[in-house]
Amino acid sequence: SPPLSRAEVASCCCPRDQNSLTLVLLACCSAIEYTDYSILPGMTRAFQEDFGASLKDIGTLYLLQSLALAISMPAWGYLGDRVSRKALLCGGCFAWGVLTLACGLSTTSLHFMAFR
Repeated sequence: SPPLSRAEVASCCCPRDQNSLTLVLLACCSAIEYTDYSILPGMTRAFQEDFGASLKDIGTLYLLQSLALAISMPAWGYLGDRVSRKALLCGGCFAWGVLTLACGLSTTSLHFMAFR
């Protein structure tokens, strides 16, 4: 059979409408966010070696991250109903990227906790 054209390949791989594209992008953001959230416990040895952090410090970091997530969810839900969701998602992803970059540049566990 003849090779597929670019249009045929695009029609097989890409969503056909705006709602499907939005759903795919949200699913990708959600997967990346969950990976970012769940990677912390697996980095225990790196935190101990790079920051000199104790297990108590690492446990506190994970606790603070979980509490911040739980406490902020109602506020994000409220904003999601009142503000443009596109603007909210874009602003949240931008802030998340900046703070993730700041985490990567952290030199102490205290800085990392603050940015996380």
